[in-house]
Amino acid sequence: MAFGILKKNPSLIVMDDDRDTSFVSFYNENLASNINRIDSLETLLSKKSFVEADTLLNHFTDTNTIEHNYKRVYRLYIKLQLYGDTSLTNSDWDELYAIAMLHPLTGGHAVFAARNILKLEVHDDKLSSARLMQPRKETTSNILLLYPNPANQYVILKYTGNESISKVVILDITGREVLQVNNTVIIDTSVLTGGLYFVKANVEGKWFNGSFIISR
Repeated sequence: MAFGILKKNPSLIVMDDDRDTSFVSFYNENLASNINRIDSLETLLSKKSFVEADTLLNHFTDTNTIEHNYKRVYRLYIKLQLYGDTSLTNSDWDELYAIAMLHPLTGGHAVFAARNILKLEVHDDKLSSARLMQPRKETTSNILLLYPNPANQYVILKYTGNESISKVVILDITGREVLQVNNTVIIDTSVLTGGLYFVKANVEGKWFNGSFIISR
């Protein structure tokens, strides 16, 4: 984000004192990184242009740990979208889990993407290894069901408890909110493009999670 601001406003690179080279160094370091390609990749992923996104990933050269994590997670995500769950090996799943357990401040945005793919809820302390992890569907004995799945024009949510669902949030694979509805369990998915989506349903102040695929 900071690099994007500097790129749009180059006058900010040199502040009060021309001898202060910190902004210039920061800008030049990021200019040589994959940050521009990352912006382009996320645009392609949001459009479900997986083949084009995979081609772009081939041009990534890791310059730091965050970029390495980003490249690996999104390459595996694209593989999942194109060929399904069975296309990933046990080693692939282990690598996703290892990245998901990193702290996002040191592991980057790919940490959240890995958690979404694995449906994990991880509570991060301040750069500490003492974190509580649990599968999202094990929050309580009650669970959230979604059908039909794969879906096309709509998806129905069913909470197995006695309470009602008050709010539903739909996220794409990057964690971007694409849809939000209140007081309904029948979600119109006709506006969504094909791909994997994650669901957060609020029941009496508690969040329950699920996922579904749009297939047309």
